[in-house]
Amino acid sequence: MAVKKKAVASEERKEELFTLSQLTAAEKFSDRKDVLKAVLCDRKAYSVGEVEKRIEKFMKGKVK
Repeated sequence: MAVKKKAVASEERKEELFTLSQLTAAEKFSDRKDVLKAVLCDRKAYSVGEVEKRIEKFMKGKVK
């Protein structure tokens, strides 16, 4: 089992990274452009999984 966990971890590291402009242009996030601009930094690259987690966390946040 330990071998499988290492293989999964190495696959996650190989995920492609995208900039904010690339993500806002993507069809997958076409309905979430405003959320992307709110939760992501313009000068950093993100994986799709990380972006989805940040969007989910933002959407579950409480309004003050």
